[in-house]
Amino acid sequence: MLVQRTDPKSYPLTLESKGEYYTFYYWCDDGWLYIPEKKLRRKFFTTQVQNQFEMVQEPREGIVPLPEHSEWVQVSLYSESPRIWQVQTDELCELYVELPASQSKSKKSRDRQADPQ
Repeated sequence: MLVQRTDPKSYPLTLESKGEYYTFYYWCDDGWLYIPEKKLRRKFFTTQVQNQFEMVQEPREGIVPLPEHSEWVQVSLYSESPRIWQVQTDELCELYVELPASQSKSKKSRDRQADPQ
């Protein structure tokens, strides 16, 4: 999924929350972000465009690998299609907007190594 990160104050539309929750994010030594409460993990890849990135998300249950960093976050969902959500911690507040796949650049910097599960 191609995602655009933006400052919520600069987003052109007024958004109404469709739900929010609090959870821990665990940034682990295997390069994945784990969200055990949601039973999933995410990995991020840079693109050639500033504030855009590829996000791979997959279901994951079981033991979380060695965490390097953890944070308590508030996640607010504004839309499912396109997916628009906000992540807020004590230090930041960022809005994420899923972009159509057609906006994806052909030359992305990706690390597509096989990941043992």
